[in-house]
Amino acid sequence: MENSEMKESYLSEKYLNGYQEACKVIIAGGRDFDDYKYMSSELTELFENSAYFKGITIKIISGMAKGADSLASVMQMNIN
Repeated sequence: MENSEMKESYLSEKYLNGYQEACKVIIAGGRDFDDYKYMSSELTELFENSAYFKGITIKIISGMAKGADSLASVMQMNIN
């Protein structure tokens, strides 16, 4: 196996292992939504108080559009 193939294989395994074990949560909403404090509060409450999410890595999936989607990506950086 060539060096580039080994690197690609390693990165794929490292990325996919964590990704496959995580609970994926899709967050989508209006492009005019800009209340990060509210979103953060509600999602933190959900993730911390739900037995379903206890002890699980959470990956937030969003379309990166302006509004709720992009706020969700900011939230992803602040959890886990």
